[in-house]
Amino acid sequence: FGLGGTNRAFYDPEPDSLSWVDTEFEEYGFEERNKVGTLGLSHRLLLTDHSYLRTVVAVSGEDYTEEIYWLDSENNYDRVLDETAHFLTKTARVSSTYTHKFNARHTLRAGGIASHYDFSYDLQYVDDSEDVLKTVFASEGKTQLYQAFAQWKYRLNDKWTLNNGVHYTYFALNGNYSIEPRTALQWQLSERHALSIAAGIHSKPEHVSFYFIEETVPGQARTTPNHDLEIMKSAQLVLGYDWRLSENLRLKTEAYYQHLYDVPVENDPTQTGAVLNSADLWDIIGAEPAVNDGKGRNYGVDLTLERFFADQYYFMVTGSLFESKYTPLNGIEYDTRYNSNYQLNVLGGKEFKVGKGKDDIFGINLKLLLAGGNRNTPIDLAASIEKGETVWVEDQPWAIKNPDYFRTDIGLSYKINGKHITHTILLDVQNVTNRQNIYFSYYDDEDQRIETYNQTGLFPNFNYRIEF
Repeated sequence: FGLGGTNRAFYDPEPDSLSWVDTEFEEYGFEERNKVGTLGLSHRLLLTDHSYLRTVVAVSGEDYTEEIYWLDSENNYDRVLDETAHFLTKTARVSSTYTHKFNARHTLRAGGIASHYDFSYDLQYVDDSEDVLKTVFASEGKTQLYQAFAQWKYRLNDKWTLNNGVHYTYFALNGNYSIEPRTALQWQLSERHALSIAAGIHSKPEHVSFYFIEETVPGQARTTPNHDLEIMKSAQLVLGYDWRLSENLRLKTEAYYQHLYDVPVENDPTQTGAVLNSADLWDIIGAEPAVNDGKGRNYGVDLTLERFFADQYYFMVTGSLFESKYTPLNGIEYDTRYNSNYQLNVLGGKEFKVGKGKDDIFGINLKLLLAGGNRNTPIDLAASIEKGETVWVEDQPWAIKNPDYFRTDIGLSYKINGKHITHTILLDVQNVTNRQNIYFSYYDDEDQRIETYNQTGLFPNFNYRIEF
């Protein structure tokens, strides 16, 4: 299997200051280039009548460059660099899983995943207070992430099934590791009804660049204070109920609680930053030096009604009610950025057999998402006016909830089935109603007021795929 793509996004400001409506931003331009690719091979080896080995080998790469600049209207509109970045990551991964079914009651599954990362990260920006180009990080190297797991499935009888297992994670960059026991028990009440309970520990390292954020202490060499941070972990408990309403219709309910610990938070009790509030890579690399003294908790209930694909159509409706909290170094619990409290997803689709001989397929898919808005930190308008830039109310993190998020996507597809080759044409129109959903707020110094920046509006996406 393989997948690749390239993307370029840019904005060149007009070299005419009289045309700049928003003089704080319209003199700024940028160029982003991103290349991604994945190539892999999957293999399944039948060892005996009761055991097999499945192995996947994959390599991937991502190359991202960015320049942000502004036009100096007082010097012939020359470009002045404001920020430059280059992130290059190459990954090689091997995963192998051994499955052995001893009999109808006992099944063993064990395996491992080895990931090798080859990286080069460089980010510099202009410090306005000193008007010099400062380095956030400039690091390159190699590291590995090793994972091993084992799971034993035991059918006690026709009603009860027990799954016990353990997962091991080792992060070679700093030698940190995590041992994670997991268990699940299912009670098949009848042919159509089942109850389940599951508990376990889960973990995941941050993006590699997070561990190489640099700090300059006057009179000392540059350091990487995040290098030895522990892996953030989560202890989880899930209760589930599964009701098979008919052959193709299922209702599933889950209630869950997650306790997050070893959460990286800013190493300053007067600050409230935490890595779990990051929306993208820029939030991670822009964070202050961290320590593993934060914690968090998520709890809620999910309800899913799913109609499996049959008779040329399907649908799924999922509703969620939840709370998401975190506690930084000051010991006070706050809402996380993502504590939108509720979410409703509706998706469905239908296929029609068309063409000569009814061999071709025309498909239509619809996806609707309604959710409470994500959160923003309040802006101190008076302090922002005085300073001439956005000043956040740091002791009220994520206290403002954005208006509800709404988005509708429509997808159309046409599949031409030949003897040895299949052509598929796809048109996906995202946010077809062009809803202006708020992403974040900022202070506009030109108008001396708080403005909002919206997420992407209507966005059509065209794809063509060949399978042979």
